Amino acid sequence: YSVTGIGENAFKGCSSLTSVTLPEGLKTIGIRGYDVCASLESINFPSTLTSIGDYAFALCAALKGEIALPAGVTSLPLGAFTGCESITSLTLPSTFKAIGIETFHNCKSLETVNLPNGLTGIGESAFCSCDKLASIILPQSLTDLGGTVFSGCPSLKSIAIPSGVKVIGRDMFAHCTSLETVSLSEGLTEI
Repeated sequence: YSVTGIGENAFKGCSSLTSVTLPEGLKTIGIRGYDVCASLESINFPSTLTSIGDYAFALCAALKGEIALPAGVTSLPLGAFTGCESITSLTLPSTFKAIGIETFHNCKSLETVNLPNGLTGIGESAFCSCDKLASIILPQSLTDLGGTVFSGCPSLKSIAIPSGVKVIGRDMFAHCTSLETVSLSEGLTEI
């Protein structure tokens, strides 16, 4: 038998689980598939993966290092990695289009984020409370930037808003105590 999907809540709350090796051929990880696996430190993402469910890795506080998603994953849903306090870097494939609401909320160790040109949307609170995020380059393809995306990022020093973004949502930079420079585009109509 070949495994093509991890079901909803399949490993939720498996507090002693430390490592997961996902097989090639796996296409989906269901809603809350590995939610609250507090000891989970590492996971590989096979090249065949196309879908990650809401809160799939939420509150996996020990999950560390880089999250690098394969080309088949073109978006991340609600809270997929929220509360993963030990993730340090994020690399999204060139095919990636949208980051959902609270996807990386409270990823306190996240320092490096590589967003591809082609990304069109970042959901509300996507990077909220990422304490170590000092800089991020938003691609020119970005058109939708939800509210509170960078709220509570005390290390964020500078950011440039791409020309396709027309509205900066509420509390976008609230509590960004190190923010020195915000470059606004001419296309911006509302702050």
